[in-house]
Parts: sequence; C-alpha cells; structure tokens
Amino acid sequence: MATPRARTDDVAPARRGPRRAIAPARRQGARGQSGHDLAALRAHLVATLAERYPQADLEPLGKAFDLAVEAHEGQKRVSGEPYVTHPIASAQILADLGIDPAAIEAALLHDVPEDTDYSLSDIEERFGGEVARLVSSDMIVRDVLLRLELTPGLPPVSGDRVQLQQVVLNLILNALEALEGTGRLTVATAYAATAGSVTVTIEDTGPGMTEETLARAFDLFFTTKPDGTGLGMSIARSVINLHAGELTVSSRVGQGTRVQARLPLEPTSDPARSSDAQT
Repeated sequence: MATPRARTDDVAPARRGPRRAIAPARRQGARGQSGHDLAALRAHLVATLAERYPQADLEPLGKAFDLAVEAHEGQKRVSGEPYVTHPIASAQILADLGIDPAAIEAALLHDVPEDTDYSLSDIEERFGGEVARLVSSDMIVRDVLLRLELTPGLPPVSGDRVQLQQVVLNLILNALEALEGTGRLTVATAYAATAGSVTVTIEDTGPGMTEETLARAFDLFFTTKPDGTGLGMSIARSVINLHAGELTVSSRVGQGTRVQARLPLEPTSDPARSSDAQT
C-alpha cells in the first residue's frame, strides 16, 4: 500500500558524498547525534530481540541500526531532533510488540531508500529479499501516538507465527492509514483464563466507518482505498478462523475503529503451518 513518506519540510537534506564504511553506533562514542546515546539504544533494541528470539542471528539487526545511523547522518526533524531517532523508536515499538527481527530491520531502514543515497537494491543486497520487501511495502510504524496496554505474563498461543504476525501487522497498518498521520493508536492484549483465550485489540481514533462500510468490512474485494485490493480484512479473518479464533470490527463515524482478534490457546482446528511454533 502507498503510505506518506517524510515531507520535505520534515527532514533537512542529508549530507551527500561518497559512501564510506559504516562505523557501528557503539564505536561513535558514549553519545552520538545531538547527544542521543545511540550505543544504549542499539544495545536495548538488540537485547529486546535476543530475549524474544534467543536462537535468532541478530548480527543483521545491528548492521541495520548502524546503516540507519550512517545514512541519516545530518538529517533533522522540524523539532531539531536527529531524524534517525524516528526509525529507531519505530523499531523499538515493534520489538516490544514481539515482531520478528526482519520487520525490525525494515523499520530501521524504511526511510533509507527514500531520503538517502542508498537504493532498495542496496538494502536487498545487504539484508536480503524479505527485508527489502518489507521496506518497499512500508510495513512500519509512523508518527502517531501509540498506547500499549499489554497484559504481562500472557500465555503463548499455538499457531502459525508468521501468519498471525502478518495479521497483526496488517491490522496495525490499516489503523495507521486511517489516522492519516495524526491521532492515537492503541494496541492491547487480554487473557481470559476461563475461556482459555487471548484477545488482541487494535483501536484507532480515525474517522471511523459508516454502517454500510462496516457491514461489508470482510467482503472479498471490497475496499474504500483508491489503490486497495479488498483482500486484507478477508484474509485476516480467514487466518484467525483457521486458528479457531474470531475477528470482529466495531466502528463509529468520527470516533474511530476497533478491531479485536480472539485466539484460543490451543485451537481445535490445526492450521496449515510449517512448524508448531508458539507465538
């Protein structure tokens, strides 16, 4: 889907010139651009992913962080803050949500092809096709107020990790698109012990949907977006149904939209998946 990039009045031009070897952020001294402790931010991001994915190779994540710092050097936001703090914050939000490392790398790099001398081909060469695809699809978090209401100690849900992550990512991106750069996005989780289920709620303060649009929200090929396919919500519901769960949508014009995915801890139907990984 097409998403708005940083406007020209949001980012000061980067300093252009011959590309150089990328110095890891941890080697730039205790504090990097404009006093921001890049080494600490890098370490915290890597530690978050290491706890969630102990078997994952996180070296590419560190390289993505370093490339983002190097590529955005000299760019500033209107506030005067270094631009790189935005993709770093986006990456940390996704890491806190438990999103996989490839998506975190994409969050770090999502503005690099647009606002620097590096191309999407450079990203693919360095980080592989999956990360390049995520960058080109803008599957990242943008500038909105994010409220996390995550229940601690949630039990794992059995199912296809990739499918479920894709559903959650798409629902978040739908909400971000509805906000059009302003408003609040709430991501919440809840555990119902008696029902043996976990519910993920994604709520935005966007314009909301009319009753007619809401009634057709899951219809195949129905979309209100000029460049939409009308497949997203239908596929999302199919994935949740495959996991013996339920996907519901409620919305009011002028107030926003709430999407809830309820998933049993142990689905009665076995979704097609390559492994029995828990997420």
